[in-house]
Amino acid sequence: MLPVPDPGVVHGVAGPWAGCLRDLEEHGLAIAVSRLDDWYGHLPTGRALTRLLGSDRGRAAELSTPRSRDHFLATRLMVKSLVATALCCDAEAVELAASPRGRMLVRGHPNLHVSLTHTDDAAGVAVSRIGPVGIDLECAARAGSMAGLRRHICTAAEWGEIHDLPADRLGDALLRRWTLKEAYTKALGQGMHFTFTEFGVHGSGPQDWWIARTDGSPADGEIELRSFDVGLGPTGIVDDGRWILALAWAPERSRYRGGRSGTLLNPALLELLRQSH
Repeated sequence: MLPVPDPGVVHGVAGPWAGCLRDLEEHGLAIAVSRLDDWYGHLPTGRALTRLLGSDRGRAAELSTPRSRDHFLATRLMVKSLVATALCCDAEAVELAASPRGRMLVRGHPNLHVSLTHTDDAAGVAVSRIGPVGIDLECAARAGSMAGLRRHICTAAEWGEIHDLPADRLGDALLRRWTLKEAYTKALGQGMHFTFTEFGVHGSGPQDWWIARTDGSPADGEIELRSFDVGLGPTGIVDDGRWILALAWAPERSRYRGGRSGTLLNPALLELLRQSH
């Protein structure tokens, strides 16, 4: 099991991004989460907007309301800001694309893996240099509405493990499994093409999770699973605006070098970027 950095909370284009840069250098992986309200005040206009959108201009033009356009722009700006941190370039220089099944790609950088998750209020982005990654983010308040979805979430083995939990813990357990399965299918590049009851996730806490067959036996040892509680309230502490973030990561262990992933950056540029943050 490889060490995985905690998600870093950022507050718009100003970041802070130094922690993400450090995580990329040391682990080959960085995770950023943010409330989207922190991005709406920084959305570009005019030529700057055209440069930022690049090939996404057509998609943005199809959105029917100002709110949906702002939401799309904010999530794209967040993705490009984290990718730009990884590549030591301006966000406008980052060009995004998508695979036939919807996996987000960075043009010109096939070994840089990106995953985006967003709700009405918040977003998360993961960038990996050493293997595919998927993330999912949900507000913990949704736990109260999850019981009715359990037939769409759990295998029989999973349900047998959690069905007798108290109602508040049961909702949390279901929501955590939902997010982990979303993240797992994203890391595989399959999106929603897998039925969640065709595989299980078992575990507890932030680190002790694994993919299982429908009978509960371990199935996939290559995917690292993590579940985090993240605070996105005004104080940033977990109990103030709690969100559940799931990570699925398939690191190419041959590219991981004992706590340092290596870097795409010239060491002098890396030091300058650290100082600027």
